[in-house]
Amino acid sequence: MLLRAVAARETDASDAEIKPRRQVAALPYVRQKDGLQVLLVTSRETGRLVLPKGWTEKGMKDSAAAALEAFEEAGVKGNVSSKPIGSYNYTKIIGPGFALACAVDVYPLEVKKHLKDWPEKSQRERLWMSSGEAANRVAEPALADILRRFRPDK
Repeated sequence: MLLRAVAARETDASDAEIKPRRQVAALPYVRQKDGLQVLLVTSRETGRLVLPKGWTEKGMKDSAAAALEAFEEAGVKGNVSSKPIGSYNYTKIIGPGFALACAVDVYPLEVKKHLKDWPEKSQRERLWMSSGEAANRVAEPALADILRRFRPDK
């Protein structure tokens, strides 16, 4: 991880001492007669399936920041939990040869509204599926575990 190595050199810290950058993610879901459905979106760079996620926002609760990401990236609004249901780590590719370790807290969001237009509509696709299928289609094993275990409160 070149970026991590550069950060370590600039701060006189070893690679192990560099903490991952924090992000927040929404886990949008709906209850249907045939079961629970969750929403994944495609990433802009690679097209892989991910949760809507982004950086924490100063002066904003993490759950609210996760809900904002769900709106911007997936065009959904609803009731977001104030507590995360888990977290996972991944490596964000910044550019050729640059990567950043990230730790993501996941906040469930019960979808109440699907928008026809949203800020990143032209950059992403949204796909609804069962939480089991979603677990099989994401790249991060810890996120897959979160999806497999997900059971929203009644």
